[in-house]
Amino acid sequence: MHKKLTFLLVLLLASSTAFAQGNTTFSWDGEVRGQYQYWGNEDLDTTSDDFRNYKLLRTRLGVKAEIMENTSVYVQIQDNRTAGGEFTVYNADGSFLFAEGTDIHQAYIMLDKLWDSPFSLKAGRQELHYGDGRLIGADNWSNTGTAFDAAKLMFNQGRVSIDLFMAQLVPFWGRSFGSMPNNTMSGLYSSVNYLEHGMWDAYLLLYYEGSVGIDAPFENPAGTIADNTMLWTLGTRTSGMLIDDNFSYHGEFAYQLGQWLSSDVSAWAFSLGAGYTVPVNVAPHFGVEFNYASGDDSVDDGNRGTFTNLFAANHNNYGYMDQFAWQNMLNLKATAGFKPVEKLDFHGDFHFFWLAQENDAWYTNWGLPWYFPSRPNFPQKFGRGAGGTANSAGNELDLLLKYQYNDAVSWHLGFSHFFAGDVVDTALAPDAGDANWFYSQIKVGF
Repeated sequence: MHKKLTFLLVLLLASSTAFAQGNTTFSWDGEVRGQYQYWGNEDLDTTSDDFRNYKLLRTRLGVKAEIMENTSVYVQIQDNRTAGGEFTVYNADGSFLFAEGTDIHQAYIMLDKLWDSPFSLKAGRQELHYGDGRLIGADNWSNTGTAFDAAKLMFNQGRVSIDLFMAQLVPFWGRSFGSMPNNTMSGLYSSVNYLEHGMWDAYLLLYYEGSVGIDAPFENPAGTIADNTMLWTLGTRTSGMLIDDNFSYHGEFAYQLGQWLSSDVSAWAFSLGAGYTVPVNVAPHFGVEFNYASGDDSVDDGNRGTFTNLFAANHNNYGYMDQFAWQNMLNLKATAGFKPVEKLDFHGDFHFFWLAQENDAWYTNWGLPWYFPSRPNFPQKFGRGAGGTANSAGNELDLLLKYQYNDAVSWHLGFSHFFAGDVVDTALAPDAGDANWFYSQIKVGF
């Protein structure tokens, strides 16, 4: 590992030295993030010993080379440290949230204003993030983050921007195991600034998996699936600020159709939210948000009603404990906060969670039915077709304190508590219990 890190650093510096002999200009950026996490009763089962501590470190070093006008290259090395395991770029499943490894996180070529036109091209390993990250996001909360090997053609003219992209990536754990070179994520994402501080988006996404003989242990029925997946997502989104930028709003609707393994898909999801910041010194703010994603009322009839969360960055959307994805869920969130002093920000959320369909799975942050490697019976209790009879999954309280020490250094302290609901009580009775989570973080960026 040390040899690999040394090689990457030498390569980065050697490239900088070589280009520096010409007219190339360079700019550097970096990040060091240290984090401590504590989990108490993570799986909500009081009979298991899952009171855990994690100590994490993520380091990023990037260099941008402006080779000539409208032509640049960016390379970013990432090292993420923790006890046990090693992984690199893509947070493919929940077990790799705390993974360890050194690799190229981003490395792309950027060609601006192709032939003096409004079009630009970005090709290589890169982060993709659209809207609130509900379907495609960089997921920079995880210790690895998420990067895509992609080519993206961009159009920017006045108030209009359009991205056309195609990405090759590793499938998420919720569907299958192993690396599959035949899957792609493609999309057309357009945005229009219809107001000075208002945005309207429309998008068409295609997730395609061309492999056959897929091992899909969490589908119902589980086993080897011989059919391809071609999942289309059509959606629209709006967001903005009103009333002297004190009132915020957002709305998003998405519909999915196509083929998911052996099933025909018809699924949908939406999110609506609004908030208001009182224009006084301590800036108290209040908000409410409602999220819904359809589930499957009959999991083995050849029709799939479960909305698929694709490659989202969900941490800031459905609770900091990452217990839910935008998938077979109904969520009501109330939020409030204030700034007692200029650099200190206090924020709190309270979530209500229900399953949209009680016989469908409880899907966690990564689109995986609730699962712990040490608890192989969990998919039978919380998975598709588990025969659930309750919808109320529980409630979550999130408290977050953020302090901006200076322009480079920030500190976070967070605490969350999950109140187990009827779904947990039914599945784990009489051993169901609540869960606690605490984290502290220091981050230095330059």
